[in-house]
Amino acid sequence: MGARVNYIFDDGSEAITVLYSHWGADSIAEDLDMAFEHALKRKGDYGYWTRMVISYLIKDQLLEDTGFAIFAIPRTEISELDNWGENVVISCETATHDYERSYSYNG
Repeated sequence: MGARVNYIFDDGSEAITVLYSHWGADSIAEDLDMAFEHALKRKGDYGYWTRMVISYLIKDQLLEDTGFAIFAIPRTEISELDNWGENVVISCETATHDYERSYSYNG
């Protein structure tokens, strides 16, 4: 069945970038902590910061043909993701997420 999670990257625009992970729900907080630290040097540059967070999250399965998907949806359709697994909203502006606790690197 999997341990599905949708990492929802919110940069304030009308389109939301989503990283779907089939197996990531077991270690969301730890994975995001490490990914945010990895992307710290590009905080404030939403495109690069998002890419670095996603790259870190998928690093061990980068060349696999299953396990992750990346897609964009309109902000108005975010509730559709509820059927796909746990949702974690990540603010690109503040480098925080809403999973269990607010987390931020202020570098």
